[in-house]
Amino acid sequence: MAPGNGPVGNLGQPARVDVKEQDGDGKMKGIIAYLLGIPIVVIILLYVTGIF
Repeated sequence: MAPGNGPVGNLGQPARVDVKEQDGDGKMKGIIAYLLGIPIVVIILLYVTGIF
């Protein structure tokens, strides 16, 4: 095998980032978005898609 043709990078397990929301955080994001003028339909879509 020629130099430079082998695997590159980390071959181990990828780092896992565990992000947990607190109970009130998701609701607060929706309230703040509403107060900033984002329509309720868009906020619902953000909740459904998992962005909020």
